[in-house]
Amino acid sequence: MVNFTTTLRSLKYQTQHHLVLAVLLIIYILVNVQTPHSIATLVDTTFGKVAVVLVALSMFRVNMVIGVLGLAAGYQLLMRSSLTSGSFAIHNYLPSEASKVIDFSRYNDFPPTLEEEMVKKMAPIVVDDSSNLDYKPVLDGLHDAAPIDYEGVI
Repeated sequence: MVNFTTTLRSLKYQTQHHLVLAVLLIIYILVNVQTPHSIATLVDTTFGKVAVVLVALSMFRVNMVIGVLGLAAGYQLLMRSSLTSGSFAIHNYLPSEASKVIDFSRYNDFPPTLEEEMVKKMAPIVVDDSSNLDYKPVLDGLHDAAPIDYEGVI
């Protein structure tokens, strides 16, 4: 305990506020504080991550120790926000599109079936394009239905 207090005194904080800020940052880093969902969704965006990094880097202007603590606290904030908003699980546990394509191609790669082999062995279908047909198509009785070319009110 004596070493901790002598270490804090040797850091030479400029004001009491710096010491309070350092203690708060240490508490945030060590204690697993849940990030509220509304804050986590704001921080877990590209703009939010850039803002957290800029604030953490700006703490180096105050004091070197507070800057290091600010970077560690910023990292913890980003990690806790990704856990709260669910993006950590999305990035780490859902398969990527490339791995899904590989899986689907592996599942769809099977030998030809007996039906496919028999169809290949069958005689080809002959299509005769003769227009000399000796029959005419006949339209069956309409049973009170409108004819095909009727354009009136139905």
